[in-house]
Amino acid sequence: MHRVKGLEFDYVFAVAVNKKVLPFGTRADFEDDISLEEFRNGEKCLLYVTLTRARKSACVTCYGGLSELVGK
Repeated sequence: MHRVKGLEFDYVFAVAVNKKVLPFGTRADFEDDISLEEFRNGEKCLLYVTLTRARKSACVTCYGGLSELVGK
């Protein structure tokens, strides 16, 4: 997802946007709740930028549970 910044595509597929996959990282990686929340917001922004690179259509797939970063 980091490599799509500034690019545009007709179609974008975000594959395997699963719980425990995105956001990448665990609670143990952070010393406090503020750092964890900043990290999650950064991951959410990255997913948003990725999906908005699509000119025509964007598709998000998952198996099991969908990541909490994807709005309901």
